[in-house]
Amino acid sequence: MPLLTTRATIYLGTWNVRTMWDTGRAFQIAAEMRRYILEVLEISETHWTQVGQQRLTSGELLLYSGHEEENDPYTQGVALMLSKQAQNALRGWESHGPRIIKASFKTKKEGITTNIIQCYAPSNDYNEDAKDQFYNKLQRTIEDVRTKRGADIASDHHLLVAKMKLKLKKHWTMGRTISQKFNTAFLQDTNKLNKFKIVISNKFQAFHDLLNGEGTTVESIWKKIKESITSTCHEILGHKKHHHKEWITVDTLDKIQERRNKKAAINTSRTRAEKAKAQAEYTEVNKQVKRSIRTDKRKYVEDLSTTAEKAAREGNMRQLYDITKKFSGNRRKPERPVKSKKGEVITNIEEQQNMWVEHFKELLNRPAPLNPPNIEAAPTDLLINVGPPTIEEISMAIRQIKNQIATLRIIVKQSIEWNSSLYINFIDYEKAFDGVDRTTLWKLLGHYDVPQKLVNIVQSSYDGLHCKIVHGGQLTKSFEVKTGVRQG
Repeated sequence: MPLLTTRATIYLGTWNVRTMWDTGRAFQIAAEMRRYILEVLEISETHWTQVGQQRLTSGELLLYSGHEEENDPYTQGVALMLSKQAQNALRGWESHGPRIIKASFKTKKEGITTNIIQCYAPSNDYNEDAKDQFYNKLQRTIEDVRTKRGADIASDHHLLVAKMKLKLKKHWTMGRTISQKFNTAFLQDTNKLNKFKIVISNKFQAFHDLLNGEGTTVESIWKKIKESITSTCHEILGHKKHHHKEWITVDTLDKIQERRNKKAAINTSRTRAEKAKAQAEYTEVNKQVKRSIRTDKRKYVEDLSTTAEKAAREGNMRQLYDITKKFSGNRRKPERPVKSKKGEVITNIEEQQNMWVEHFKELLNRPAPLNPPNIEAAPTDLLINVGPPTIEEISMAIRQIKNQIATLRIIVKQSIEWNSSLYINFIDYEKAFDGVDRTTLWKLLGHYDVPQKLVNIVQSSYDGLHCKIVHGGQLTKSFEVKTGVRQG
């Protein structure tokens, strides 16, 4: 049953995974989590450093806590893996070092939250004071704890599942607004592309009478166009589906399933001889899984490298950029907790949203100039040609743009050929557009003899402008923006 219904039974899991540094480890853990229909999986011995959160390609959110410094030893470490439903109920989370992490969830009862604490307890040979300090932090209320011995990622610990009677809240004031991307890769298929063109053309043909009719507005026309494009994408392309990493082959997935079956054989063994035999078979299959994952990753990188070299030779900058982005995106990019103005870490979701609203409210609402300039009307006869551009002027402008791009490409190509360093500096005047005083801007438009009617149209598009911020898949409350202009 869904997590957020009032009568749902929520399943939690806790698992010592031994390490999450192995290639494809997070994917295997997420797969086992979905297989046992867990909403929250508590993980220990991640061996990850620092504190942060990471969204997996399959949709799960991983909150992790480890040693503070990146160069610290890769030991200990705890994490919480949340399903898509559990993410909606997440109120905030806290890191308490490499052994304890806590997350708070809203419940059906107003003002009552459920705190889930995952810990990695010190062993008996630890200092007694350290153990006493650790255990004094723990408070937990759970019921009906059982192990799931069939879950498998080659760990010598069993998955524990808890059944909770406290229901999470059903209705929320703000829902998640995570955008889904359409599978545009299908457009590379000629048949799919032609089908997409036919369907979109038929839908646009129906707008011919609408555009010429009376009583239509720009908003209604845009709404129809948007609905036609999105419905065609839904029908022909569909959404991207990421249930596992794209480089993991079907053969590797079969080996993972075989390892899972061997784990089940160990659990069902009746004699020591049967168990020893099953354990030996499991160990061998586990080696094959690790070897297969490394082979898949190596082949994936080699194929990407070959494709990138071909794209560079052919001058296909778009494909080269996409491949480079894939290479650079392989490392973990943690989402750091938001900090207050005093430098204090904010882990509560609502407080983070309020902090972002406060930040952008100050950024996009700059104080008015102390001494605004006295702008007078421009002379009637301007010193520049304000008439429509000629064909020759347009052709010259396009030619100049192409020449600059071509020059830049030649420089990049020569630097690659001679294996020399190249530094390209793109200058961006920080907050230049965000700090424009609109009152002065309207006067400037009048100074250059822009018709007042056009000035009023532009001004009306800015008056009463409100913005919202997307943080953690949720929209914040709106705030008014009184300064700055749109770019582009």
